[in-house]
Amino acid sequence: MTIRVVLTGREDVPLVQPPGRVLLVHADHTFADLAEAIDTTFGRWDLAPLHEFAVEGRQLGAEPQPFTSVEDSDDVTVGEVGLRPGSRFNYLFDLEARWIHTCTVDRLGVNPYELAGGEPELPTPIFGWGMIPDQYGRHTEDDGMRNGELGQQLDEFGFGDLDEELDAELAAWDEAETASWEVVAAALSGIERPLPTAELAAAAARLRAQAADPDWPYDILFAAAAMSPRQLPADDQRLWLELASSVVSPRDETPLDVEVEAAWLTLELADWAGAVIGLARGGVGHPAEPDDLVQLIQTCPEIDVDETDSEDEEVVAFGFETVVVLWEALGAIDSRRHLTALGRWGLPESLRVAWTG
Repeated sequence: MTIRVVLTGREDVPLVQPPGRVLLVHADHTFADLAEAIDTTFGRWDLAPLHEFAVEGRQLGAEPQPFTSVEDSDDVTVGEVGLRPGSRFNYLFDLEARWIHTCTVDRLGVNPYELAGGEPELPTPIFGWGMIPDQYGRHTEDDGMRNGELGQQLDEFGFGDLDEELDAELAAWDEAETASWEVVAAALSGIERPLPTAELAAAAARLRAQAADPDWPYDILFAAAAMSPRQLPADDQRLWLELASSVVSPRDETPLDVEVEAAWLTLELADWAGAVIGLARGGVGHPAEPDDLVQLIQTCPEIDVDETDSEDEEVVAFGFETVVVLWEALGAIDSRRHLTALGRWGLPESLRVAWTG
């Protein structure tokens, strides 16, 4: 089988652009084998920390304590837990640092000779994407490893403070988002974008009607916003903006195919800013297909875009494929994928909410 593994981040510090790997796995491989393969392919060099799987209602771990419900991951094979295409389970590396991985079964019955040239003894990566963080946050060889909540043991080796570096990285990201919004606000300062109250009311009514049992693509929209039917804001404008801002910055994982979701999450601040500035300037009726958005980014005078090739453009366009579907569900673009009055007002506002809170 093939299993997609996405590193979503530490439990309390999600990664902005989660990396992923696709592993070729045999049913006879144990979950301990799978843990070893995941740790290797995600570049871990300190393999002392323990791990746990949560799969099909079972907990599997390394060195489980007696008289607990946790089973030994070395005693359970991948084939015996009843996985199916689309099955999801979680892998947790380091019970203190708590690096979380979402694992999704992609295909069963694959030919290992076609994918890997043979039958590997252990699960083997065959595809991947994204930048892999060091397990202790090191950026250079001279960096000290950090302690903080990773435990007193690391402090004995002279490691630095993990929390401080994570705080610094988050602060830098916040600054980048704020600066990006300032660029958008300045670019659109002379453009009137009145709130179309009738369109907003109609869109909010449609969203509320879909909330209880959402179909595609509303299920993606509500999942990205981490919003349940019992938590819908009473105010139409707030409801719309919370959902629209989650398209820019998803707050939770979605039912999307992992590769599609990863492409969506690789869109950069400049991509969002260039596309939205261009649409707002173009006005109601401006085309908003993914290729149109790529062109708007490249021609936006406020965005300094490095020289790109056709392959780079295809990656950005692929990321925007999900976005335009969600924008249509929000009523920001119409069924012909042209900007609406609601979109001209709301898409810049969605960046403001996503980037400045």
